[in-house]
Amino acid sequence: MTKTIIATVTKAAIAYGLNEGTKKDETLDFLTRTAGTVYQAGMNRADLRTWQTLPKQFQIARFTTPSNRLITVKLPNGTMLPPVKLKEGTVRPTMKQHSSNPKVFVG
Repeated sequence: MTKTIIATVTKAAIAYGLNEGTKKDETLDFLTRTAGTVYQAGMNRADLRTWQTLPKQFQIARFTTPSNRLITVKLPNGTMLPPVKLKEGTVRPTMKQHSSNPKVFVG
């Protein structure tokens, strides 16, 4: 964030200085403004960092709450996770898997 602010302020200061320095010559002023606009348009990029931090994959499953309110999860490799007791009312259990340590959370 700080890097972006510093870059923006620096570009604005340079553009202001060039505009002030070329005010008296209309042709030079036009060329300077055009070059500045082309430069800024070419250098501006979308900030994709938020998309890069999303998980590679996520899955959703919807199922009827069991009468005993216990859910168990069996992983593709056959590992059974400890059962989770669902609270009364509407709940949204989520499973998070980081490396080899999957856990089920009820929220």
